[in-house]
Amino acid sequence: MAFYPRFIYDQGIKNSFSFAEEPHVTEPVEKAIIVSDRASLFNLLIGLSDYAISSGILSVDLNGENIVAVPFIPGGTTEISYIHQAYLSLTPLAQRYRAMLRPYIDFYFSEHDIGGEAIEQ
Repeated sequence: MAFYPRFIYDQGIKNSFSFAEEPHVTEPVEKAIIVSDRASLFNLLIGLSDYAISSGILSVDLNGENIVAVPFIPGGTTEISYIHQAYLSLTPLAQRYRAMLRPYIDFYFSEHDIGGEAIEQ
């Protein structure tokens, strides 16, 4: 993959590096293309047959069949989390969103024989 430039999804200056979507963003690459919106990223990936490193949790319903997740397991684990204020409960919309993510995450774990807990309660 070193032959191809790596696309990096930059979420802006107000986003903490601790919450970066790409787990290997600090690894050096010869060429990198930084994109600041997901639609442009996906259009470029499709048009150039390129790659980006991310969580890999994708919805065919939302992104179409041209964007696929290919497992990249360098021996570590990636923890995907969400943050909310401790003194506030998740809104009904946030609870619904979390519930809708569960089947995609469970499917990903089962398809790629990866152990783990999808979404802890």
